[in-house]
Amino acid sequence: MPFRMRVSALVIVALVVIGCSPPSAEDLVNDVLMVRTEFDVELTSWVPRDEGGADPHLYVDVTILKNTDEALRHLTVMVEQQDELGVKLSETRVTLDVGNIERGYPQNVGVAVRPLMSGVEGVRLYLEPNPPQEAWNEFPELEAVRPRG
Repeated sequence: MPFRMRVSALVIVALVVIGCSPPSAEDLVNDVLMVRTEFDVELTSWVPRDEGGADPHLYVDVTILKNTDEALRHLTVMVEQQDELGVKLSETRVTLDVGNIERGYPQNVGVAVRPLMSGVEGVRLYLEPNPPQEAWNEFPELEAVRPRG
């Protein structure tokens, strides 16, 4: 077989092997991050609880709409506590259980946010579209696919 044909055959084999290789951990994380974007989350209400007690926390009620057939058991959202001027006092990631939510049917989910900051007058809740890699360990939905070490 002439040299040129051997090189061409080798290139073709290499391309086939690369094309058939399993997805990388980064590809799997990106897939889960894309599924996360198919959920709409909206803060329905919030209320401070046990303000003077042993476990002061913020209780938030969230309406979740699933816009995909892809399965996801957990969805992590950011909850920002604000003062009367809208200045951020703190932000905390909380995980919502979305495993039983069906596509197209909004469902309310309640969750406690700890700690409750002093002087909270407003709350903002949002889904982080591209969480930083150093925070991936705070996202249970990424547990099975995120790179280790």
